[in-house]
Amino acid sequence: DDMELTLFNSSKDRFLKDWFLRPLLIMREQIKGLHLDDNEMHFFNKLIMTCDSEKLEDWSYGCFPSDDNIRKAQLQAIVR
Repeated sequence: DDMELTLFNSSKDRFLKDWFLRPLLIMREQIKGLHLDDNEMHFFNKLIMTCDSEKLEDWSYGCFPSDDNIRKAQLQAIVR
């Protein structure tokens, strides 16, 4: 269904909310704020799913879908 998870409709367990859910929701809002294009979203999803931190270094060698250094830094900050 189309239900969106928020702090108000989540588990009542304080540990789960404070240590797991809250950071994920903050990251979700930060990612939404970046307004990723399709290429960036695909690259970002692939990077997250592989959990390969060495891929961050590959961004210096042109693997990143944009030449904009500010954009690259924004996405690197979210991934870290």
